[in-house]
Amino acid sequence: MRLAGLETDNARRRSIARHYLEALRDSPLVLPIERPECGHVFHQFVIRHPRRDALRAALQARGIGTLIHYPMPVHLQPAYRGRVRVAGAMVETERAALEVLSLPIHPS
Repeated sequence: MRLAGLETDNARRRSIARHYLEALRDSPLVLPIERPECGHVFHQFVIRHPRRDALRAALQARGIGTLIHYPMPVHLQPAYRGRVRVAGAMVETERAALEVLSLPIHPS
């Protein structure tokens, strides 16, 4: 059962995240923030970069897979058409959708 190994997996994710945070701290990437009062599990390790697609291509060329988990903000999804603000109304959300990229962080 996966539940039995959850704490071990979470500890491994935190270890991988610490490595990323240390190795990338002086890079132009926007890195995740772990607040001292919270225990981050790092189910995903999401970074931001204004040239996300070029970065993704460069990583892929080096055999590093990445994912874009949320390529379109919720308010622009077809199901929300007419219910939520239109494009351009949530500038930061829309910018984030173009910049976010998840690095590999699976515990195995």
